[in-house]
Amino acid sequence: MTLEVDMMKGFHALLLAVIGGILLFGCLQVGAKPCRSDADCKDWQACNIDNGQCVAKAGFCSADRDCGAANQQCSAQTHACVFKAGFCASDYDCQGWQRCDSATGACTTGTGYCNDDSGCEVWKACSPQSHNCVARPGLCVDNYDCSSWQNCNVTLHRCVADTGFCEGDLQCGRWEKCNTNNHLCEVKAGFCNNDLQCDQFHRCNYQTHECDPKSEYCFDDTQCSFYQFCEVASHLCKAKSGYCNDARDCASWQDCYDVTHTCVTKSGYCKDDSECGGWQTCDLGSHACRAKTGFCGRNEDCSEPAELCDLSPGSPTLYHCIPRGIPCQSNTDCPGSACDLINHRCRG
Repeated sequence: MTLEVDMMKGFHALLLAVIGGILLFGCLQVGAKPCRSDADCKDWQACNIDNGQCVAKAGFCSADRDCGAANQQCSAQTHACVFKAGFCASDYDCQGWQRCDSATGACTTGTGYCNDDSGCEVWKACSPQSHNCVARPGLCVDNYDCSSWQNCNVTLHRCVADTGFCEGDLQCGRWEKCNTNNHLCEVKAGFCNNDLQCDQFHRCNYQTHECDPKSEYCFDDTQCSFYQFCEVASHLCKAKSGYCNDARDCASWQDCYDVTHTCVTKSGYCKDDSECGGWQTCDLGSHACRAKTGFCGRNEDCSEPAELCDLSPGSPTLYHCIPRGIPCQSNTDCPGSACDLINHRCRG
């Protein structure tokens, strides 16, 4: 009894499976009929009236298997059979830098082009854009591969600094440094290549490239003469108080004596009465010696024709006008003249 029941269950299961398969096949058949005409299909398809399915038109494909050659594949964009990457029927199927090998149907590197660095000289690399061998960075074929401040050493195929330019401090003088912006050697602070790089008080020493003081300027008193000091603002040696460099440091009535560098009175002028005659006083306005009132220095200073100027040293009337022809016994009685020993009168 149990055996019969199990057999019945197995039969029913088999029957259900068969019926389900029939129904499923029918559903698939119904669903696989998306077209009644070409209008129901895509541009690259046509409607197969027999089975109601859209299929690829002639010259188009829906999958790689629709392409007859093993080196072709179906383009998902155009649904046309195209050669797989690297394969070709003619040069037109390859990139511009490639040629089609008719024996293998593969695209190969064209003459004068490269696929990778292995096809280039050791100092070149294969450009992924142009597929030409080009100089590696820092190396060169000619000057056009270098910066504007460089030229190409065609023996070493290296870009080197052109004359007047620098790549680093080693290409400059020891007193200079390389400006990496314009690649020019510039003097370090405190050094020079010419006078324009020094201030007005210094000149460039072309041996040491340092700014040395100009001989006409000073920076401390030791650089000046004994009668001078160094003026900080002008860096000039100026005369100390009581001394002079030249007549410009003296009054108009004085000269600068170049031995002592002191101001001395010019001839014909005076500083005080001590520099005038005994009959004179120093006019401090003009610094000229003027006769004192009532005194004389020569006969012409006397107002009366019958007078003469007494110029005898020690005379009580020295530098005074006295009458001419006064009685005398000797010359000592006649200041400024002589005694006429016959007439005993001073010669007038």
